[in-house]
Amino acid sequence: MKKFKKFMSLSLALYLCLFIGNTVYASQIPSNNSTLAISNNTIILNEVSKFKTMSNAELNKYIDDMKILSEEKNSKSADLVNVSSAVVSATLSGAADPIQLAWLAGAQILKNKGYTCAGELLEDSVNNINYNENALNANGLFSSKIVTTTAYKNYIAKIKANQTQAGIEFPSNQNYDLFLALHNTDASTAVTMPGTIFAIYNVTISDTYDFSPASYDSIFVSAINNWAWLSQQVGSLHSISIKITFLG
Repeated sequence: MKKFKKFMSLSLALYLCLFIGNTVYASQIPSNNSTLAISNNTIILNEVSKFKTMSNAELNKYIDDMKILSEEKNSKSADLVNVSSAVVSATLSGAADPIQLAWLAGAQILKNKGYTCAGELLEDSVNNINYNENALNANGLFSSKIVTTTAYKNYIAKIKANQTQAGIEFPSNQNYDLFLALHNTDASTAVTMPGTIFAIYNVTISDTYDFSPASYDSIFVSAINNWAWLSQQVGSLHSISIKITFLG
């Protein structure tokens, strides 16, 4: 990622800043030792399924509960709202990472707020899965939003005019979800039958989703970014590649 592009919404920052009450260093974050196989982790998969039925307030409380579990201060599920004894046991034994669960709950908050692209990438970052979208008619999760933006329309117009374009930046005032998820990208377009009325434009947009330590005007943005970077250092989040292909 060329610069910090994951400007989590302020509300999500407030949710996840529950983890950041004090100064935190990488050595203080409970480490996975090795990346957990989430795709085969029944407990985590069940939690993700449950998140879809929870309100943002409930997800907020869940994130707070994961903070408690990450600090291993409370092993009694009776004191933790929406957290089963199985999850408590799994996090305390190392079978599930409470920080990953918190990020997954945060991803659902983003989706609930309509930021489905940003939520998808955050979830994929936890799962260590690259995001690939190939939408023939630009009807994919990302492409359906991309083609509606002025930034994309300007890009494809210049391509059709044989002007070289290296990438697309999605401003927050055009599509805030894309701004959260992509912001700056690399873009390329392969043209079939150029110069004819039958010309076909195959657009590929690529990016890298990751975090770097930084300081921003907003203390909340700085806190969430730096916590994400720390989470990335210990394997709770992962750098992933993004590739979106569609016909323009």
